[in-house]
Amino acid sequence: MTDWIKVGLDFVALVIAVVSILFAWVRTRDASNRSEMKAIEGNIESVRSEVSVERDERRRSLENERKRRADSNGELKDRMTAVEEHVKHLPTIEHHSDLHRDLNKLEGRFDAMSAKIDANMATTRRIEDFLMPSNSEAKR
Repeated sequence: MTDWIKVGLDFVALVIAVVSILFAWVRTRDASNRSEMKAIEGNIESVRSEVSVERDERRRSLENERKRRADSNGELKDRMTAVEEHVKHLPTIEHHSDLHRDLNKLEGRFDAMSAKIDANMATTRRIEDFLMPSNSEAKR
């Protein structure tokens, strides 16, 4: 019976040795995994901070660009309003055609007046010619 106890104790010692070896291997593996995970988490944090900085820079540049364009658009709107105010008072094509029509009417009236003036001038010359010799005879 002592042989069975000795064999049992040897078996228990063997099982304890195998379990302790497995425990040490798992524990060491977990520790190395933890250190690798911490290194990876550190890398992830550094990348996140770099991305965050780059994202903030891009946001600032986009915000500055938006403000610059808004200012530029405001200036353009002001300029456009000023041009519209100046153009609002300029004559349109209808005004030009009305003006052209009125000038043509005036030209016709001047032609009619010129004909009447020519007739009056001719009459005045005839009267002058008629009266002039009598004036010259009266002076003699």
